[in-house]
Amino acid sequence: MHQVEKTTMLHTAIEIAAEHGRSTRVVAPTKRAAQVAHDELGVPATSVAALVYAHGWRWNEDGVWTRLKQGDTDPDTGRTYTGPPEDARLSRGERVVVDEAGMLDQDTAHALLTITAEAGATVALVGDRAQLPAVGRGGVLDMAAQIRGRTYDMSELHRFTDAEYAALTLTMRDRENPGEVFDRLATMHLVSLHADDDAAREHITENACDGEAITVATNDEATALNERIRAGGVEAGEVNDTITATGSDGLSIGAGDLIQTRRNDSDVGVANRQQWRVQHVEDDGTVYAREVGSGRKNPLTVALPAEYVGEHAHLSYAATAYGVQGATVNGAHTVLSEATSAAGVYVGMTRGRETNRLHVVAEDMADARAQFIDAMERDPADRGLDHATRQAAEAVRGLVTDGPARRVTDELARLDHETERAERAAERWEQTAARFDAQRATHRAEDDESAAVLRKAEEVA
Repeated sequence: MHQVEKTTMLHTAIEIAAEHGRSTRVVAPTKRAAQVAHDELGVPATSVAALVYAHGWRWNEDGVWTRLKQGDTDPDTGRTYTGPPEDARLSRGERVVVDEAGMLDQDTAHALLTITAEAGATVALVGDRAQLPAVGRGGVLDMAAQIRGRTYDMSELHRFTDAEYAALTLTMRDRENPGEVFDRLATMHLVSLHADDDAAREHITENACDGEAITVATNDEATALNERIRAGGVEAGEVNDTITATGSDGLSIGAGDLIQTRRNDSDVGVANRQQWRVQHVEDDGTVYAREVGSGRKNPLTVALPAEYVGEHAHLSYAATAYGVQGATVNGAHTVLSEATSAAGVYVGMTRGRETNRLHVVAEDMADARAQFIDAMERDPADRGLDHATRQAAEAVRGLVTDGPARRVTDELARLDHETERAERAAERWEQTAARFDAQRATHRAEDDESAAVLRKAEEVA
């Protein structure tokens, strides 16, 4: 869903909810996404983690979610936990919208559903199941749709200037006929072949325009490409290499460089994945930078201490798909490699309004086509119990009773492990299903309101 259309839809939903006497707040998997939602929608917004943290949820030393009761000692602060602050308290009938919900992990989702159920609030999940999944156990959107609730698909595309390409992205999203998708990309002259990695980096450095998204599969790939692009900026006089700081990737940072902060820090005033243009670097390594890509009329300017820069900031000309998801730019470049997944291809190739170019190191188009098909069949994400069950069934389909004993034994052991994981997930999601049940009656009562939202959104569009 294009950011502009999504924002329009949410604006309309918030207005109609207000007409019915209901307040709305937005939460997102990252602080950066929450900041954007607050700026665009004008409603309370925070990260999901911050909201559930305010309600007492903590990771214990064993990596398990636990919850503080009022009067307990908070292990993080050593102080007595007195409950959530005023701005984190939920009200009955309040609607909590989870943006980028595809990146929500199961444990955090369970905590969120618990606190909303306690308050009598309702939850609306907004996201794209074909985009990047949660870092932890994912599949929340899929399971929510299967277990309870009502779903609405927004299938009309407005992001792309080329209607033919817009239609192609739907096929790409559904992972259908990857060979045919590649052939159409090639016919549209959107595939660039390169002799080796160095040639690909050189080509992108010379041809990518300022503000375009460049997507790679791994942090190491991003570092190598960022180093080359920065060198090009120094050669062109666009980046000052005289006084520099050193980022967490080991690369120099000077005035003119594009960087990204990677850790939330309220004292410094930055969020994970925020992008900044460096304005000045002090002799002591302090970096003064101005926010880019936020859409604010008055972008923020921050002073990043040298220690923060060395540990939590790095060049950001190129980034992994997690770094570019949510961006909408005029042009985009996606570099295909053995580490690229189907979600990485989809995210990278849908950032640009006007052009989305695929770069492949290959001998010829046939080789590039085979690599593209392989990438579109790679999906390492944890997408929940049902998806894992289907994968397990597919994996054992070719086994026969008279096959190699070791292969059968190994496969059975793996399936036993998957079964144990599935049982644990099922137990957790039985509790979650109960939370969805509690909201189901409320959602039925909102049908008229939802229909009004859709009608008004269509009129606005």
